[in-house]
Amino acid sequence: MAGNGNADLRREAIGWRIRLRDGGAEEWESFAAWLEEDPARSAAYDAVAAADQALRAADVPPPRLSANDDFVQPTGRSVRRWILAGGAVALVAGIVGLTLGDQAPAPTEIATAAGEHRTITLADGTAVALNGGTRLRVGGGDRKVEMVSGEATFTVRHDSRRPFEVRVDGRVVRDAGTVFNLLSDRGRFSLEVIEGAVEYDPGGTPTRLSAGQALRGDGEGRSVSTADPKIMAGWRSGQLNYDLAPLSAVISDLSRTTGATVSLDPSLDQLPFTGSIRIDPDHSVTVRRLAEALGVVAVGREGRWRLEPHRRARR
Repeated sequence: MAGNGNADLRREAIGWRIRLRDGGAEEWESFAAWLEEDPARSAAYDAVAAADQALRAADVPPPRLSANDDFVQPTGRSVRRWILAGGAVALVAGIVGLTLGDQAPAPTEIATAAGEHRTITLADGTAVALNGGTRLRVGGGDRKVEMVSGEATFTVRHDSRRPFEVRVDGRVVRDAGTVFNLLSDRGRFSLEVIEGAVEYDPGGTPTRLSAGQALRGDGEGRSVSTADPKIMAGWRSGQLNYDLAPLSAVISDLSRTTGATVSLDPSLDQLPFTGSIRIDPDHSVTVRRLAEALGVVAVGREGRWRLEPHRRARR
């Protein structure tokens, strides 16, 4: 029975490998749900993806078209039937030979609402954890992703022959075997290297960053600092950490991560904040704690919050 179960799981993984080639947002959502139901599914899919990549690296030739008019291009359904009839190597070979064309599939946009967190697994095995208010475009090229806006943590399946790249606002972040967190928010940019190393290429001289280094920038320039990797990507552990960050940036992160609607009195926009914000399940608790730490007042009305100086607080 166990053998049959493994075979069924492998067939399911191969089916997902095929579907995700041209998959839209619904397919990616269904795939993520499928992975979450059973830890064994992730391992099965990884094995299929690895075999697929190995065959591609070996330059397996695609099937040749017949010179006569009797040739009929196999449909997606017939391809699937042929694949499921073979062994493990033949299965993945079928994926490579019959579903990979010369044209890359059109990019698929994946988005999260404010306060919504999702984790997806890309076709190459790279895992991407999306914070709230994030938009990514995936599937438009071989191991290339575009971050439109928001924040995400990438756990990359390293391949020196095919580097993984994230394009964001004209910049390129290139994997060198790593886990990194990337943020792009209205001109604010942050790259935190949690494990391994990355190459940051703004279109000039690339900069290599190692674990524990963070690059931050805005319209006025950029700087590199060091930090404990354990506190990087703090949104994933429910703790946001800052060092002299403008309060406007803090509020933007808080709203994206929790989904709470928080605004600022204009006089507080550039107020610097250093410290940590612990995200409480009750957003009102989180907002009030921040207000107390800043010495300002949190005014709540109809589920919305506004931070104001004491002199303008309304009671």
